Amino acid sequence: MTSRRRRALLGVAAAGAVAAAALVWSPWSGGSPDAPGTPGGTAARRAGGEDGSGSTATAAGIEGGTVRLGLAGPIVIDPPYASAAAPTDLMLLDILYDGLTRLAGDGSAAPAVAAGWTSDADQRLWRFSLDPDARFSTGRAVVAPDVVASLQHVMAGGDASPAALRLEVVTGFRDYVDGATPEVRGLRAIDDRTVEIALDRPFAQLPVLLAAPPYGVVDVPGLAAIAAGGTGTTLPGSATPAQFTNVALTGDWTVGEAGTREVRLDRRPGASGHLDSLVLRPFEDAEAAFTAFEDERVDWAAVPGDQAAAATEVFGSAAVAPFAAQLFLGLRVDAPALANVEFRRAIAMAIDRDAIVEAVYPDEADRLDGIAPRSLAPSADRGVLAQDVRLARALVQQAFPDGNVPTVHLDSEATGATTAENLAYAARLG
Repeated sequence: MTSRRRRALLGVAAAGAVAAAALVWSPWSGGSPDAPGTPGGTAARRAGGEDGSGSTATAAGIEGGTVRLGLAGPIVIDPPYASAAAPTDLMLLDILYDGLTRLAGDGSAAPAVAAGWTSDADQRLWRFSLDPDARFSTGRAVVAPDVVASLQHVMAGGDASPAALRLEVVTGFRDYVDGATPEVRGLRAIDDRTVEIALDRPFAQLPVLLAAPPYGVVDVPGLAAIAAGGTGTTLPGSATPAQFTNVALTGDWTVGEAGTREVRLDRRPGASGHLDSLVLRPFEDAEAAFTAFEDERVDWAAVPGDQAAAATEVFGSAAVAPFAAQLFLGLRVDAPALANVEFRRAIAMAIDRDAIVEAVYPDEADRLDGIAPRSLAPSADRGVLAQDVRLARALVQQAFPDGNVPTVHLDSEATGATTAENLAYAARLG
């Protein structure tokens, strides 16, 4: 994304669905490329990686070796284009880039590109001091303007991007998204080693938020150059393995070898961790990636939703782990078209939540009756209006007796079956 994009509003339904993508993998044992693995894993993980040379067994586990990741679709390298509904996209961003912070084991923010940070008493003005040793994988030092450009790059998604909207608290966000200003006023490089972030209201969790994968520090001009040269894939923001020679990483990895069908990432000297290398192998879709796992060509892959139960039976529950997400379709209550509360209530009552699950997430999701899944809070008040299209129409007529009903724009991710048309199908105000 090299220019600002804006939509009228995000979402339409006050409902949600739980989507689960299974991953299967096998426990890493440092095996050789020809050694058969002992399956155990949903992503699927396989015992025995591609190259166990130099690996040593310790009390804590295996040190060294390579793990091959089977990816469903092109490799997303540009954070704004990662799908919030695709856990693999977020996992890859987390591998490729470090943000100002990272999450510690207890869920708190820990230093990453930033060595430390401070805030004023109101927690509205934050300053992050960059680690003087922070480098891109190309060797260039990471400086404060890189951080500002990276965050602004994500914020350019505006109302169409959940990742951008989570930064709406930053001063000047709205003016930037609306095109009133060329830059975000609340983002400033004080000097090469200091980033200042000003907020419109107190937000104590800013360092934790900035640890999320979409906010990794990237080489924005470098990503724009790759996009301008043609990525060779049909997915915006992605790259072929061969193009990784031009991708500047900021995480624990550097590009070791970029071929036509896969890219090998080598652990940077001094970076913490156990593996020597990761191999990223993109496949056409989840079915092809999972087949490669079954054929022992990769050590980890996503399991297609309709095969999750079978994968667990074949590979064992120890090798199968769910990627679970709770997806909410929300109303932008500050949108002019949705100013009338009865109109918003009518939309919520018109939504067929079962139709959304069936049309968008067949065999992968369950309808939510409230904020929390019933399995977690079986006796909790569900808090969701039951579907009643007849009453919804009556509410619309009551809210707009002159018949001038505002147009409501549907925004959704343009990935797979998740389209505005499918969501519109579930809202039958007619």
